[in-house]
Amino acid sequence: MGLLPESIRRLLRRTADRNRSRYAIKVPNAATLEAMKELDEGKGKRFSSAEELFEDIGS
Repeated sequence: MGLLPESIRRLLRRTADRNRSRYAIKVPNAATLEAMKELDEGKGKRFSSAEELFEDIGS
């Protein structure tokens, strides 16, 4: 392997390390998948403000 491919590999690895998320990426559970499906089907609720959202969830 020549010098150029090795330098490209190192650059890509350094870029990936720099852009890595600090948070673990997890697979959605069943409840989250159901909620995502509802949103895709246009069944989700919409709120005009954060206050309206919090009132709806009872906070």
